[in-house]
Amino acid sequence: MLKNTVSGVAVAMLVAACATEGVSVNTVVPARDVGASQLRNVAVVGFSGNDGEGFTAELESALANATLNGAAYFNVTDRQTVRGMTGTRGASAQDIAQIVSFGQSMGVDGVYFGDIAGIDFDSKSRSATKTKCVEYDGLFDCEKREEYRVTCYDQTATYSVVPKLVDVSTGSIVYSRPISKTQNYTYCSDQTPGETRDSLLSKARSEVIADIRWSAP
Repeated sequence: MLKNTVSGVAVAMLVAACATEGVSVNTVVPARDVGASQLRNVAVVGFSGNDGEGFTAELESALANATLNGAAYFNVTDRQTVRGMTGTRGASAQDIAQIVSFGQSMGVDGVYFGDIAGIDFDSKSRSATKTKCVEYDGLFDCEKREEYRVTCYDQTATYSVVPKLVDVSTGSIVYSRPISKTQNYTYCSDQTPGETRDSLLSKARSEVIADIRWSAP
């Protein structure tokens, strides 16, 4: 795929299809980063840190599934090809020259990489008072209620990433900014938990992915 040569206002327009995986949307919105929006033939080399492999795979999939009018918006080099070039660990997030070299070898215009800055989960317990009906006069007519004590858990999952996109033709970083997303969930001891640590972190990670997709795109 040839490098996007759209200029002027058109360059600053971004495909809203990037917002929802597998769904084509014909509306366009302003790109938050014009330099990143020009690079559509890309590869995702890798992200260092805990969960780097999982994050890399999800970002790659998200970009590959972005469509416009039923056609792929990005040309994304597949994971097997990337691994063949970089090895299972990918490139060092600090070695720009090496990343540019990988990009040139793969014939892409841009390469995504970066660092998983932090994956945090916190759960705090507290005591709470609830009431329940203990005596009914009819199906929905409660005659007497009693208080009871429960332990509630306030959970917070935070996923932080510093993504970067390098323009292979110039060796310049055209997109980079810290992104941190948080998921909150509360349940009490008289309830069956609807979320887990992993599910909350997964949702936070997906929000980070979506943020990157909106930016570039």
